[in-house]
Amino acid sequence: PNPQTPVDKTDKTPWHTLLAQVEPLARRLAELQAPRLRVDLEGRAVGYRSLEGLDLEGVTSLLRQMLSALARQYPEPRAVQVIGLWPGTPSQPVRREVLSEVEAEDDTAWF
Repeated sequence: PNPQTPVDKTDKTPWHTLLAQVEPLARRLAELQAPRLRVDLEGRAVGYRSLEGLDLEGVTSLLRQMLSALARQYPEPRAVQVIGLWPGTPSQPVRREVLSEVEAEDDTAWF
């Protein structure tokens, strides 16, 4: 056992970082006019929402709610990506833009 002072784990999770970036992330989603928002944990999609018809305030609110809900559901992910998505068509592939990729700061060794 390592005698360390207990640390509040929430400041070291990707959620803490992303929640601090909600406004700039929402602004970027609005600028890009991304119709969909996806959040991936360790490469696996865990959140998917439509942004169609939302103004900047709506996008900001939805992003904050989504990140907060996922933080409760998955408290200690190793990596989180926030992605803007444009659905594909038969002639156009799906377009995706990774707006933020945050990894856990305090990665525990697995050996």
